[in-house]
Amino acid sequence: MSTAPPKNPVQKTATYALAAATAAVFVLCGGFFAMALATQRILSNAQPGAFAEPTKPLSTAATTDPVAKGSPARQAADAFLEELRKGDVGTAHGMGTAIEQNREPLEDFRLRIKKHPALVGWSRRQIGSAGTPTEPRTENFRGEVSGPNGRASFTLKASQEEDGWRVADFKVINQ
Repeated sequence: MSTAPPKNPVQKTATYALAAATAAVFVLCGGFFAMALATQRILSNAQPGAFAEPTKPLSTAATTDPVAKGSPARQAADAFLEELRKGDVGTAHGMGTAIEQNREPLEDFRLRIKKHPALVGWSRRQIGSAGTPTEPRTENFRGEVSGPNGRASFTLKASQEEDGWRVADFKVINQ
């Protein structure tokens, strides 16, 4: 069998056409493969709210749920609790969703926090996931703060809004 190109012009044209078609298929498949690989890499690194700016930096207080610690919802919950710890109730209220802020105006929120003094000035915090969310783009947390002003248990629901994760519900369970 000879490896020399065919001498017949029709065979020559057919051979070059077949080679060109084969090369085109390889180039197209390679392009699709590269695009699929890049898309997979991008999507595997993203998580809900990954491109949203966190509302406040993470607190350095002790936590009990290190797995969820870096999630954007957890960052919003930590930031909210940190503002309460510092006594900045207005900033904490502003970290709520628009619905939550309308449901409970700032003055009502201040009165509720005042009824639970352990929420301000706490020195120890435990927070963890409260199970599978029942609504899309939400995460539920359960926790407790304690310090010189006593102890308070709470539930907190974070919701992903257009501008990032915000507190959608915050309830004190007991004190």
